[in-house]
Amino acid sequence: MHCELSGWYMRHFCGYVAFDPEYDPRAPETFVKDASWLHLENYFFDGFVSLQPLNLPNYYFHRVDKDDGRAMISAFEDSEEFRRRASFQIVDFSIERTSAYVCLS
Repeated sequence: MHCELSGWYMRHFCGYVAFDPEYDPRAPETFVKDASWLHLENYFFDGFVSLQPLNLPNYYFHRVDKDDGRAMISAFEDSEEFRRRASFQIVDFSIERTSAYVCLS
């Protein structure tokens, strides 16, 4: 779920990761499955998490080193570089009595 937009969910769509509103998603017939993720702690590295779409085994959420900076999902690649791109640390911090989450990769 998007931290600032109630009812918006992170889902994969056409290979990219996007946020869609529950009330009007793209491809509503696959929305629930596309917005369901496995949260894998310590999967590739200790202290890091990886996200795998529930309906696409062996695919992983990862950052892309391109100009647009969009996140994608791709099939697992047996390389150290892929494992690094598909691993994130989630850090909770508080500023002025509000909590926020930041992902570091």
